[in-house]
Amino acid sequence: MVAARCGAELASREASLDALLVERGAELAYVVGREVEWLYGPGRARLVVHRGMLDSRRDAGAIHPLVRALVPAGERPLTRVLDATLGLAQDAIHLADVLGVRIVGVEVSPALASLAEAGLARELTRGLEAAGRIEVVCGDAAEVLAALPGASVDVVYVDEMFARPRRSAPGFALLRRVAGHAPLGARFWEEAKRVAARRVVVKLPRDAVDPAAFAFDEVVIGQAMAYGIHHTGERSLAFAPAAKA
Repeated sequence: MVAARCGAELASREASLDALLVERGAELAYVVGREVEWLYGPGRARLVVHRGMLDSRRDAGAIHPLVRALVPAGERPLTRVLDATLGLAQDAIHLADVLGVRIVGVEVSPALASLAEAGLARELTRGLEAAGRIEVVCGDAAEVLAALPGASVDVVYVDEMFARPRRSAPGFALLRRVAGHAPLGARFWEEAKRVAARRVVVKLPRDAVDPAAFAFDEVVIGQAMAYGIHHTGERSLAFAPAAKA
């Protein structure tokens, strides 16, 4: 199933992964193991989906900047969030766990979508109930949003690849190789505004927040990251993110 989704050749592993890559003339391998699925690439980089830093994020609870951006203090609980750029599902796991909310996670990269499905299923068997509240959808986020009724989720959450923190670890370099890099585009933002009943939240490095580019209604600042908010409900202001160069 993974090979078909990714349009990749299916090969049995009878030698080392490095030897297999050389034999097949490939740069990356999606490995389906007995218990874990992972992506393997240059420099022996390995990419796998797991609960990550969830324990430390749990400690922050409702005061974590991401949580405050999605559901301000005093507001009724969220019921459904659409994560338009699921990636390794770290933020989706965090929100599903801390808020008890159901997440629709959209991922355009077939390899990352497959990793997320496998990793979440594994974490669920290990007792992480939040993993069972995340549905993975492989596809273009604008197309997925276009198929949904208006105001059908509370929040649309966005963490585009260009907005991710700069990292030097081989695993993150591998992530950049397989993730989608195309800008989400005007259609996406219009559909996000239509589908989000409360707000659209955009994750950015703290030093990259540019009000002139996004015209955020509000910004929640964290230690390393910032969350720009476009309100779509009663508190909605002008929603006009400028095109990226």
